[in-house]
Amino acid sequence: MANNDDRLTCADFRARRERMGIDRRDVQNATNVSTSTIFKWENPTDKHLKIAPRAWDWLKARELDFTIAVRELHDSAKASAESDFITLVYPQTTDYDRAIVRAAAERLMAEGYEVMFTYIDQEER
Repeated sequence: MANNDDRLTCADFRARRERMGIDRRDVQNATNVSTSTIFKWENPTDKHLKIAPRAWDWLKARELDFTIAVRELHDSAKASAESDFITLVYPQTTDYDRAIVRAAAERLMAEGYEVMFTYIDQEER
């Protein structure tokens, strides 16, 4: 998506990025833009500074991946639930992976499930 929707703001970009556990370095690596430029996009003092369309495109693609991963984890956990209690493994890898688990947990809790978390090494104890 090139940023054709003028309603999308710098705050939208930051909120979406942070919701998915994506840090500025991830955006930098994907778009070849410095982290200081990304900081300026998200904390604008210059009202004419626009977020690069390639950054919006990349973020929207990550949102699609994120949504699919959340849905798959949600559906898998729900299908394997033997009661209204579900334990999810909380990853110790990336903020993005943890954000997926938290988002799936929120969906499950909204449906009335009690959700607990464990680390993978605790699951075997």
